Amino acid sequence: MKKFSLIFVLAFILFSASVNAEPIKSVDADIKNGEISISGEVEDGVLAVQILIYDETGKNEILMDSTDVNSDNKFSTKINVTDGKYIVRVADYEGGNIKEVAVPRVEENDEKTPETSDNVVKYIILLIVSLSGVILTLIFFKKKESN
Repeated sequence: MKKFSLIFVLAFILFSASVNAEPIKSVDADIKNGEISISGEVEDGVLAVQILIYDETGKNEILMDSTDVNSDNKFSTKINVTDGKYIVRVADYEGGNIKEVAVPRVEENDEKTPETSDNVVKYIILLIVSLSGVILTLIFFKKKESN
């Protein structure tokens, strides 16, 4: 009887300690022009995900949405918001496993500003060469007239 009890307890421990894979593998989010782009990857068998958007403190829920998972086990969606900092939480559709990512504030003019001073040196050199040419031409003609 003791052997049976010991085997039963060991079996219970082994089966209850099975590895639980996280259904949400990865989440990526960024904001630009008032739109949060959210994408990620999930384990097989997950058909949809819940998306929760919170303010930057993570305490006040602003929006809740859901999106389907495609056949490659990936999801993506875009949600319109005002520019700011947010926390995005993505959960499997049962709401059990949650991945969280902070969405930083992006300035409105995020494009690279072209540099304007990179051609100044070229124009200064061109000015010096041109003035030297004009001065040397004047000197040449003055010497030619005096001879």
